[in-house]
Amino acid sequence: MKKRMVARILALTVLLGTVSSTVYAAGETEMGSQGTQPVRAEEVTEKESTVEMPGDGSSAQKEESATGERTGAPAAEETAEARSAVAPEEAPANAADAGAQPQAESPSYMGEVTFVGQWTGESSKKVDTVKAFAKATDLLGDPVPNPGTLKSLAKVFLGWSDQAPTGNGKLAEGARLFSKADTIKTAFPGGIPAGAKLYGVYFSLNSPDAPFSNLDLLSLMGSIQNLPVNDNTVTIDGNKTSEEILPDTTLWKDQTEGSVRTVIDLYEKKDDVKSVHEVVLNTEFKMDDTVAMLTYKNPLGSNAFRPILSYDYNTRYGAGGDFGTGDGKTGYTYVDLKVNLDQRMNIPEKLYLEYEGYSWRPLYVFGDNKEVLSVFDPVTGADLGNTKASFKTLVNNQDPKVKFGVQTGGNHNLTVRMVLREGADEKIPETAITPAEGGTIAEKILSNMKLNVISKAELKAMLAGKTEEELNKSILTISDATAEQLAATDGKDTLQVTGAVTGNIKASAGSVNMWGLSYPLSSESALEETKANTIALGYTRKYNVTYTFVSGTAGKELPEAVTNQRPKDQTGLDNQTAVQLPGFADVKTDGGTWKFRTWYRETADGSEAAENSVTIDGADLRLTGEWFYVEDPETYNVTYTLISGTQGKDLPEEIIDRQPTDLFGAAEGEEIKLPAFEDVKVADGTWRFKSWYSETEEETAMVEGAVKVGRTDLNLIGEWLFVKAEDPKNPVDPDNQPVPGGQDQVQKAGKQAEKTTAGTTSPSKKQAKTVKTGDRSPVWGYAAVLLLSGVVLSGVILVRRKRR
Repeated sequence: MKKRMVARILALTVLLGTVSSTVYAAGETEMGSQGTQPVRAEEVTEKESTVEMPGDGSSAQKEESATGERTGAPAAEETAEARSAVAPEEAPANAADAGAQPQAESPSYMGEVTFVGQWTGESSKKVDTVKAFAKATDLLGDPVPNPGTLKSLAKVFLGWSDQAPTGNGKLAEGARLFSKADTIKTAFPGGIPAGAKLYGVYFSLNSPDAPFSNLDLLSLMGSIQNLPVNDNTVTIDGNKTSEEILPDTTLWKDQTEGSVRTVIDLYEKKDDVKSVHEVVLNTEFKMDDTVAMLTYKNPLGSNAFRPILSYDYNTRYGAGGDFGTGDGKTGYTYVDLKVNLDQRMNIPEKLYLEYEGYSWRPLYVFGDNKEVLSVFDPVTGADLGNTKASFKTLVNNQDPKVKFGVQTGGNHNLTVRMVLREGADEKIPETAITPAEGGTIAEKILSNMKLNVISKAELKAMLAGKTEEELNKSILTISDATAEQLAATDGKDTLQVTGAVTGNIKASAGSVNMWGLSYPLSSESALEETKANTIALGYTRKYNVTYTFVSGTAGKELPEAVTNQRPKDQTGLDNQTAVQLPGFADVKTDGGTWKFRTWYRETADGSEAAENSVTIDGADLRLTGEWFYVEDPETYNVTYTLISGTQGKDLPEEIIDRQPTDLFGAAEGEEIKLPAFEDVKVADGTWRFKSWYSETEEETAMVEGAVKVGRTDLNLIGEWLFVKAEDPKNPVDPDNQPVPGGQDQVQKAGKQAEKTTAGTTSPSKKQAKTVKTGDRSPVWGYAAVLLLSGVVLSGVILVRRKRR
């Protein structure tokens, strides 16, 4: 008994001594407080130190993961020379003091970077180191070693950041996270600047800035419960366009209200064999970034050198082992991705799925009642069963995507249980990950987990020998009868797709033996169920109106001036909508005119004429507008000439200026209005307009009011007469009209008009008819009458005088 008591006292003394050294180390974590400079990485060393708990019986001098990654050994680029870490200090502000390289025209990667805040000494202190780089492809590398089978778990390295972390494994806003396998160019695209720094990002099982001590050991795994394991989101078809979700029909409406996204397409008839209503679903699961990186790292712990989040996976995979299918705290780490499909959807007997993720991989697929469904190889079709080993041949350590098929058995509620990638043949190392353009390896690791229903287009590429009918039987669809029923509700009734995520996080580092007792180092936390958004899918019956113009004249194509007037096609119209039909004005072109005749409505039996409007009646409208062409008639010229009908008198300018403008291009039958003129007084008399004469190649005739164009050019002659002011009144002709040149003068004017139309289509002029232009009564006859009248009058006067 005494010996045992002494041994316990000695053990306690060792423990307290270690605690004291830890407290002393804590004084070295104050950055820059001692005024020392960070040292070069190649000069830093860290002696591996372990604490052997009483009764533990192992020294734990070596840590190596199943993948060959070392967590307690120096990084590959470090030398084996003795190294000593010193307390870090902020780099000087002066670029020259920091050893910065001069700015070059192109980015330079010949320089040094200070790596700030690296935990070492069994998580007891922080150090800064300086590392030199020579070229853009140099890797950032590992942090300084932090040995210890248990204490190293207290500070888990997650990556490097361009800004100091703001919490336990949390990045500053706008900061980026880099992997040890990222290049220096990825961290500094523009070259290494003066005073360049990268900061270590760690997840701490105790306070982020406090060193870890022996007294914290028993609560080591309990701190896992502080992880934000329930800070998750699940999104169905969040990054899919509506065309990708329902690829075989035309979108009518895509809207999101709250957590419900509604996609309504226009219904189109399908035969369910060669043509189908396909549905493509994509579920994405996002974890808290700290949890996501921690599950990827899954650090080693305990004397068994097992990953702490999959500590007993090897036993469960082994003979006699088992992964239970229960929910909640099952004793192992898992995540369940649930997808609930509307019962009215068509679930194929063989459904093809694809999972993508760097940390997790599928283990089981459950049906409606938690039965484990059989899976098959999607390429060969080989049945892989429904055991814990079913996915083994489908998972590898290079590709984050796992394609698999499920024998659905008609189940509409599917759950894919995910476990962590385990061992070197499954775990994807950071060096095997290619970042996205402009991205980092760390960001790639943190990308969302995805569970996709493989689309017909993808299946066609993957299964080249399958026919269209076979492919249509292997995808998620909506039957045509169901789609038609949904369309009848005008999008009010929809099919619902929902989902959720649950799971469990089990962390274990084995146990610690103290004073003959075994203390388990483990913690377990069930993930609360996180609901996904809802996808509502439906159809509506909307109708389209299309317009077409055609030429109704053989051999004549419609000109652009006509086709540009075609109405725009209309889409999405309700049944019984009245569509107004426009009319169109004539379109004049060279040589003729296009005239709109009428609209025709396409029917099952051909077409029928439509007038001012047409009503949609359960089918799309196809309307055809017919135009016909009318050639221009032969045209003729009309010329005007004003002449003087008084011999020896020329028309004054005032009258000449009234001559109408000649008309060219008059059509046959066109009526020409003949203007009238008022008298024009001049100094020695008055000019009076007498008449218009129409002269053609056939005749010259007096016309009044208007004249119609025939099939020849038309010359119109207007005759004016001059009346002297001082002429005495003629007793026989009170108007005292002078005798003009008459017929000869008109014919002379006609010849002048003919000269003005030389070069037109007017034929040569024929002899004109006689036209009376003055009074030629004999003067002597008038004198005899006057004389006789005078004799009679004298006789009457004489008779009256005799009677008196």
